[in-house]
Amino acid sequence: MQINYKPLIIAMSALALSACNDNNDHHNVDHTAPAAQVQTAYFIDSTISGLRYNSGSQQGVTGTDGKFNYQAGETVTFKLGDITLGTAQPTSDKLLLKSLNNGTTEQGNVSNSSINRAVLLQTLDQDADSSNGIQLDSTMLAQFKNTDTLDFNIAPDQFAQQLGSLFVKLNIASSVVDAALAKDNLLLSEAKAMGKVTLHYDKNIGSGLVSRVERHIIPDVYVPYHGADASLKQYFPKGFPLAVGSGLSFIGTQNGVSTFYAITDRGPNADSPLLADSTATKVFPAPQFAPTLVKLSVDQNGVKLASQLELSLNGKKITGLPLPAGSIGSSNEAALSEDLKTNLGTDINGLDTEAITLDADNKHGWICDEYGPFVAKIELASGKIVEKFGPGTGLPALIAKRQPNRGCEGLAYDSGKLYAIVQSTLDISKNSALFTRLVEFDPQTRTSKTYAYPITPADWQDGKAGKAKLGDLLALGNGRFMTIEQGTFADNKIHNKLYVFDIKNATDISNMKSGEDELEKIKDPAKLLASGVRTASKTYLLDLKDYGWLMEKAEGLTLIDATALAISNDNDFGLRVDARDKAGNSVDATELTVNAQGQLTDEDGNTGYSYKLVANKPEERHSQLWYIKLTQPVK
Repeated sequence: MQINYKPLIIAMSALALSACNDNNDHHNVDHTAPAAQVQTAYFIDSTISGLRYNSGSQQGVTGTDGKFNYQAGETVTFKLGDITLGTAQPTSDKLLLKSLNNGTTEQGNVSNSSINRAVLLQTLDQDADSSNGIQLDSTMLAQFKNTDTLDFNIAPDQFAQQLGSLFVKLNIASSVVDAALAKDNLLLSEAKAMGKVTLHYDKNIGSGLVSRVERHIIPDVYVPYHGADASLKQYFPKGFPLAVGSGLSFIGTQNGVSTFYAITDRGPNADSPLLADSTATKVFPAPQFAPTLVKLSVDQNGVKLASQLELSLNGKKITGLPLPAGSIGSSNEAALSEDLKTNLGTDINGLDTEAITLDADNKHGWICDEYGPFVAKIELASGKIVEKFGPGTGLPALIAKRQPNRGCEGLAYDSGKLYAIVQSTLDISKNSALFTRLVEFDPQTRTSKTYAYPITPADWQDGKAGKAKLGDLLALGNGRFMTIEQGTFADNKIHNKLYVFDIKNATDISNMKSGEDELEKIKDPAKLLASGVRTASKTYLLDLKDYGWLMEKAEGLTLIDATALAISNDNDFGLRVDARDKAGNSVDATELTVNAQGQLTDEDGNTGYSYKLVANKPEERHSQLWYIKLTQPVK
């Protein structure tokens, strides 16, 4: 091997020269401190671009990802025009909006100041969709020059009035964002950036039973869209975000990592018009989708999707398409393409899956669905369906009279038996019925019992019991359960209320009738009792709305320990319907009719209607996992 000595000689010479300098010229050494290093951080309520900042040594405008520069130890001031948004001293590469002065309460929750700042920023967002970041337009911000009249420390309703008055004064045509929505986006942004966001509550909030809520965002994976609709591709360039929250079951915690099983429903779908023969329909923009079992892992860094398994039967994956008309469990719906022109057919094995509960062997799980309703036993390692039971095939035949797509969302396994609760009152006097049905099913003997879960019509919108929807079911032992009552209540608002109920003293109503009629025909609670029916007893626990839950559907419910619940939502794959008349007014798509050419008409034959699928509301788009810490064990 030939050695090149030249670099070695040069290096040795340099070393010798350095040594001479150290020995003889130490009095010439420069002891001045090195220049302070410029740091980079990112400003977050979503990412905020177009915001002016000044740290003393650094100044500019936040970039498209919210990036700004500063030197360590400096306090950075952020401004919109001449309005000072706030100041903060960054300590990491992520600066949350609540890090600005007066940004948190004594409990560590976001303060009114943070909420009001979020309202201002989100109101000024160029595309009015803060879920994809906040972009501030320089032309708009220029109107705030010589304006410094905003007080961020006042109550949000007062701030909204103040901001609205300022907009009128400056001739700005913007509607002020709702404070609850602004706060929700603020918290979602923190959860995405930091892995979770924690909120603390005292006994004066809601029912007083919640001390802490941890909100997690389940990361998106996508269901491919293979269609040709350009607007759908624009709304969903990656596909539809997987909706994993239709059921939830806690597995355990090991080495600081908690794991859960979760499940999707039937896939991306939406309400759509009737066919000419009055057949109800649903649009399925991804008809190839198979209901999917998901395993989630949660640690201090957030949630991960550990695995996904498509459900299969006899070696073939199932779909979420409706069952053929006339078959057991059929909803008698037609599945349509997104342009409303193609009938996508049916699947005799189709399931609209909901709920997941573990079998005693921990190798299998049980799921239920909203079509049949069916319950099915699945192999957790493969997603294979090994047994399935439906109305008249193990389960009571009467529950086939469920309202369409209101089968079962709640399922629990306890002491060798399955408990499935029908989501709503049966389609037998559905709006005046006094109960829905809870089925106790023994998979070994294939026998069942039925109990009445009480529903009070006056509690629901327009006094209609059929508005009630029950979410997941959680077994607490000894005949006690927890469930979620949700939907539009008598105050015309959506609530998500948790109840504990007990069937120990309830009557098995499997073979009971009111004369020739089903018990659902009875409208008077006293008469129901006189007929020998004792319903389950139930106790109100809490309303998720009191703790910031803005989603419509709370569907997964599981117990982590005696004082901790976990709850997940169904985000509907990020999808919703936008149907309008020719004047641009929103209409109910299910009240229209579509012909073979895709033309829409109303009951009077009027035309000019439009129908399309769009992205869901920002507060509904994410799959979320909430940990709820209670002040005492569930009783």
